[in-house]
Order: sequence, then structure tokens, then C-alpha cells
Amino acid sequence: RLDGFTITGGRSTTYGGGIFCQNLDKTTVIANCTIRQNHASYNGGGISLSAASPLITGCLLIDNQSENGSGGAIGGYFNSPLLISGSTVRNNTGNGISLNSGTVILEDSLIIGNSDWGLSINGGSALINRCTIAGNYGKSYEGGGILAQSVTITNSRISGNRGTGLSTWSTSLIANCLISGNNGATNGGGLVIGSGSIVRNCTITDNNAVKGGGIYSRESSSVIISSILAGNTNWAIYEEGINSDPKVKACLFYDNPDGD
Repeated sequence: RLDGFTITGGRSTTYGGGIFCQNLDKTTVIANCTIRQNHASYNGGGISLSAASPLITGCLLIDNQSENGSGGAIGGYFNSPLLISGSTVRNNTGNGISLNSGTVILEDSLIIGNSDWGLSINGGSALINRCTIAGNYGKSYEGGGILAQSVTITNSRISGNRGTGLSTWSTSLIANCLISGNNGATNGGGLVIGSGSIVRNCTITDNNAVKGGGIYSRESSSVIISSILAGNTNWAIYEEGINSDPKVKACLFYDNPDGD
């Protein structure tokens, strides 16, 4: 257990500028630590994980950097489930959190002001509850809040990201969320969703993209139910592909200037 430490100014030419974890299970705990201004050339400027799944709780990860974009704050590969609770990931460069596989369980946490994506999981999934994903900024039209193959996100806010708020390409659930003010993506300002996804009881407002300011549905048989879509530019919902046929039920549309 690592509890109550400040880890700062670390540099690595490979992995883990601040902390490197390898072959550790969930009994390993990193708690109440400040991990700031660390730098790695490759994976994990603040914390690098290799086949490791520690519990990270009550931590502040700020101003860390990964040069190749593999997790400014936290980067990992070959991972088991990773639990992050009650923590803040802020102003990190090269994605806030980046994993190439596995599952992130994120609760009661802030992912704010990171470059590229706030949270990026290639080939993995995220379970998110009571979190704020805000002010993360992609380069040009790429990046934003969350990128993952599959996402279950509830009771959370995704707002003010430059790029897409949330982009997923497999079955996902987005419920009881505010998705607002995300701006500048090519496809999907608020959401990019894949087949089988469900958007339920969400407020999706004032998002902007070239196609689908609110929701971009790609080859998708998704369901959008009991939600509000308002003030989104370039169509509130944009359907792409001959197999895209989202079902919309009991939703309220208003003030979408280019159409619903």
C-alpha cells in the first residue's frame, strides 16, 4: 500500500515516470497520493501498469506527460480490471488515462483538462458512475472525452470537451447523463454510438460537429429513449450507413438549428 505520498519530477525514457506497476492485483492500493509533473517517453507519465490492476483511490494526478500519447496520468497494457475511485485526473498530456485492453471502473472521479482523450481504451471497456468528464481537448478533429469499445456510464456529466464527448463502437449504455457543450468533432459532438447501444434519460444539449452535433449513429441499431436533445448543430441525430436505424422513443427535440 502506498498512502499519502507526493511523487513529482520523475522521468523515464521508457515507462512510468512516477510509478511503474507490474504483475500486481487489486490488493495493491495507491491512496491519497499526489502524482504530478512526471514524464515518460512511452507509457504512463504518472503511473504505468503492466498486467497490473491496483486500486487507485483519493489521488490527484496532475500535469504528467506521456510523449507518445499512451497515458499522461495513467497508461497500461495487458491489464486486468482497474478501479479508480474518488480521484482527479487533470491537465495531463498524451491522454489522461490510456489502456490498450482491459476494463476501467471509474467512480466519483474527475477527468478534466487533459489533452487528446480524457479516457482512451483501445479494445477494452469502461464502467463509469458519478463522474465528470470535462474540458478535455483533442487535436484538430480527433480526441475529446471518452474513447472505448464499450461503455456503461451512468449519473455523470460529459461537457465542454473539444472533440467528441463519448465515442464507442460496440454495445454501450449511457443513462442519466448530461452531455453538453462538446464541440469540434468531425462526427458526433456529444456521442458516437455503435450497434446495440442504449441512450436513456439523458440531456444532450448545445453540442457541435460536422455531422451529428448531438449523436452520430454509425451502422447502428441503437435505442434512444426518454431523452432531451436541444441546441445541437448539424442534426441532433445523424445516421451514417445503410444499416444505421436508431429507434427513438419518448424524446423531446427542440432548437436544433439544422434539424432533428
